Amino acid sequence: MFSLITKHTVNSSKNIIINPAILARTRTVNLKIKWEPPERISRWKAERTGDIGSFVLPDPTNICVQYQFSSELENAEPNVRNQFTLGWHPLKYTKEFYEKTLIDSVRSHVYDYNSPVAMIAQLTGSIRYMQWCIANQKERRRTREVYRLQIHKLTVGRFHMLKNLRQTDYKQYEWLLERLDLQFKPKPSKENEIMISRKEGLRQLTNSYCEEVKNEKLDAYRKQLDADKLPFLEQKLKNLEFIRNEQMALKVPCTITKEQIEEIRKQYEEMKKVHEANKIQPTKKKWRVY
Repeated sequence: MFSLITKHTVNSSKNIIINPAILARTRTVNLKIKWEPPERISRWKAERTGDIGSFVLPDPTNICVQYQFSSELENAEPNVRNQFTLGWHPLKYTKEFYEKTLIDSVRSHVYDYNSPVAMIAQLTGSIRYMQWCIANQKERRRTREVYRLQIHKLTVGRFHMLKNLRQTDYKQYEWLLERLDLQFKPKPSKENEIMISRKEGLRQLTNSYCEEVKNEKLDAYRKQLDADKLPFLEQKLKNLEFIRNEQMALKVPCTITKEQIEEIRKQYEEMKKVHEANKIQPTKKKWRVY
């Protein structure tokens, strides 16, 4: 058996000193709340970078960017022309074609490649292409690890460019987000920043659980009161009729009018219909109406 001492607990059978703090930690408690850490989202995923749109693989029969303005390919044979298509070249040519497609959709003139809008479009194409390669395992493992680091660096650079564009030209900023199917996620301020911890999470879960228990008890008590309204009105109606009849029999001034009794009877009939429709059963409790 265990005998309690001021600071430690001693097992007399084996003469072992046990710290009570250890017993408190090993005690099993059936808590109805459970805190689970939030799922960590990788930095390369679209949920973290803000890319709503995804990489779309172009048609492999399209001509590579380097040979699109070649006049000799226009009159070349199909077998020769196929050797200059995306299907015959590595994936980096597909990446260049996709980047050029995004740039063409936002640039203001033919030679617009260095404006903030065009540079953001190029970064977006690179980010989505590397995300597609990682998700579909189109490259070697080492290459995919490099892509993860590059996606983070490009995302940070695009974030600062979008932030500057938002401050200088807000209309163009909104148009670009809609055009490229992007989502700008500004960093929260230090005042609104929330540190994720188990202690704070358990506090919030405990508060919400206590609110739920309180609301459940209040709802149950409210239903009980609604169920007891019908017998209360019935008893009140009988008492008012009894008092009025006694006053009339004794020939004393009546303090209760017929209008009051009819009003109570009307409330009783309406409450009875509601209880019958909702199948509410009153509690076995006697009300005293004074």
